[in-house]
Formats: sequence, structure tokens, C-alpha cells
Amino acid sequence: MENKPPLDMAEASPGSAPEEARPIVSPEEPVSDPLLGEPEPGPGSSETVPSALKRTWFGILSTMLAVFLVVSWACQDPLKPGRKPIPEVDLMRIKPVVDRIDDRLKTIWKEEGVKGRPKADDLLVLRRVSLSLHGTIPSLEEIRAFQADTKPHRLERWIQRALDDRRFPDYFAERLARGMVGTEGGEFVVYRRDRFVNWLADCLHADRPYDQVVEEMVSRRGLWTGKSAAVNFLMSAHKEGDFDEMKLASRTVRSFLGQRMDCAQCHDHPFDDWTQAQFEGLAAFYSSATVTIVGLEDKDREFKVQDRVTLEDRPVEPGVPFGEEWVPKEGALRQKLANWIIHPENKRFSRAVVNRVWGYVHGRPWYEPVDDLPDPDESEEDVIDILAEDLRMHHYSLKRLILILTSLAPFRMSSEMEGATKRDHAKAMKN
Repeated sequence: MENKPPLDMAEASPGSAPEEARPIVSPEEPVSDPLLGEPEPGPGSSETVPSALKRTWFGILSTMLAVFLVVSWACQDPLKPGRKPIPEVDLMRIKPVVDRIDDRLKTIWKEEGVKGRPKADDLLVLRRVSLSLHGTIPSLEEIRAFQADTKPHRLERWIQRALDDRRFPDYFAERLARGMVGTEGGEFVVYRRDRFVNWLADCLHADRPYDQVVEEMVSRRGLWTGKSAAVNFLMSAHKEGDFDEMKLASRTVRSFLGQRMDCAQCHDHPFDDWTQAQFEGLAAFYSSATVTIVGLEDKDREFKVQDRVTLEDRPVEPGVPFGEEWVPKEGALRQKLANWIIHPENKRFSRAVVNRVWGYVHGRPWYEPVDDLPDPDESEEDVIDILAEDLRMHHYSLKRLILILTSLAPFRMSSEMEGATKRDHAKAMKN
């Protein structure tokens, strides 16, 4: 039999590539897999598990671990008692003013023939605090921790804890912003309501003096998306390339002074002492506001309004309806207006914020509506005057104001009416 040479595999496989395109690989040499990018272990390799399989399992385990950590973190209660200790509260710093107001309220109730109700359960008061300051009821874990707290002055310490919680400024800032800039989105390019609310929340969290916060809203210059987010108070009234000075004047007196002067925009107020000239004078303080490439700036320019009789433009000089001596002689127009608003002798300013916050805490303001307060009466001191005086004496601390309001007898009284039926409760809720 004729000996034949062994067949070449390239010749034995029809349609295969030429020999030079298929290099011969040694059995001991690992074969490279183009899909995995790394060589597969050869027969003599010490690797028993393919590297691709190792990488696959490593990726799966890494992903599972990452998901586990994220879920574990998200499921944690940020209010665990062990993580946030209940703060101690120095009650003596608010007791004098609380007693003073409670005594004044008892006198009013006696004059009106109103009988006070007994104290509510502490847990019910905690629920009121949570709804007023956080906009939600307490969590189950908070309730359990509150019930387990047996130290003295439990309620006061938990109220302070609620004020220190980040939920307080975030919720309260939105409530305040609605009265300052409304709820409209405005022109997105030059107005960022979200930045304004976040800035206001940071101010509340740090318990920044309220008069400084308002001063910055009125007088600040800069970019609305940066550190100068307070300028969004003005930018909320910017439309079609210009400011609505009348709208800004209206919001200023409503939000910061608790007064309605809108009717004086077109004519003298029919039921009050405000005049059209006074309203226009306030609006003129905003005439210097100008939008530039670097944000909100001030530029001197004449403010004009259309005369309703002659239909011709007439110039208007900046002016205030009262307290002219409070306006600084020097400075930019908006800075002058800001200093006038927050002047220590301008009692309308402190009374307005006290009345508004009273409404947020108790459900109803002392005076309704919140933007139509009566003039300060020097001959008689009411509850709002006592709180406003304390606010001025303690650097306009809104946290202190809220701590006082939640410590008053009305806030801690039972809401149950003696001998009342379910229908009576439903009627009371509607009213």
C-alpha cells in the first residue's frame, strides 16, 4: 500500500481560508477570543474557571452589593432618636413673654365671655406641631420615641427638634414664598422661583434675622441663579424685558407691611388714607432696577406713569406714605426703600410677619386678612404688639417666635367642644 502524507486541514476543509490567513496554534498556547478581549486558558493552563465567567460573577456581585447599600441607606429613618438627640430647651428665655400673652388672652376671653378648654394630650399637640411646621403628621417611629421620652419639658424639647429638622425650613419657605412671589413660574430665563425658595429655606434653617432677609430681597443685586437668589423677588415681576414697578410696590406693602394699597394704583383709596401719589411714590423706588448681562443692577432713570386724565406721561419722585424720616439720605433707591421697610420704628413690619406666622401655626391669623392689618394703636397693646416687640428685641428670630406661639395656651388646648355633636364639629371646621 502506498504511503500518503497526512492531509493538511486547510486542504481538507472546503471553502476555508488560505494557509497564510490561518496561523497554526500550539495546543499549549492559549487561544485569543476576539469577543472577550483576553486569551482563553489552554489545556496546560493552571486556570480552572474562565476569566470571562469570573468577570461576569464579579459584576453581578458588585451590582447586588451596590443595590443593597443604596436600598439600606434609603430605608433608614432620618429621625432615629439615636441619630438626632432631643435638644435641651432653656424655657426661662421664653417664659416671661409666654406668660404675658397668656394673661392677656385670659383677659380677652373674660371680657368676651369665653371659657377656655382644658389642655390637650401631649401626643395631640405633637401632631399639631408636625402639621404646622412640617406639613405632615409624625411618623410611627417619632410617636414611639416621643412616648418613650420621660424627661421633663418633653413637648418643648420636641418642638425645638422640629424647628431644627430640615423639613421645617423647606416647608415653611414655600408657605412664605407664596405670599412674597406667588406661585407662578414667570419668565424662566430671568426668574427662578425654585432658587428663591431654596435660598429662603436656607435662611430659615440658619435662623437668619428676618429683617436682614427682607432687606436682601428688596436691595440685592446680582444673578438670579447664583448666590444672589434673593433678587428673584424682583425678577418675579419682570415681564417682556421690563419690570412692573406697580406690582412690586403692591407685593412689598402686602408681604412686608400687611397693608393693601392696590386700590391706590388708579385712584385714592376709597376706604383708607392711602393716596394714588403715595402708591406711585413707592413704585418709583423700583424704577432703578435693570437687567444686565451680570444680573440685576441699578441704573438711575426717571420713573413715569400715564396720567389717567390727560393720558400723558408724567414723572414721579420716590416717596413713602409715612415715616419719611426713616428713609436714608444717601444710597441707592432700593436700599433706601429696604431700610425704610425694616426700620425699628416701623411697627407695621414686625406686626405683619407675626400675624402671618400666627396664622401658619394656629390655622388662622390673629387679624384677617393677613394683608389688611389695622394701624398700630399706641394707646392699647394687643397680642400681636407683644409678640412684635419680642421679635424686634431678639434679632427677628422666627424660630423663637414659633417656639413662643407653640407654647401658648391656645395652641395646647383641647379642641373638643363641651356637649358638642359630630355635626357641631363639622360646622366648626367649615367656619
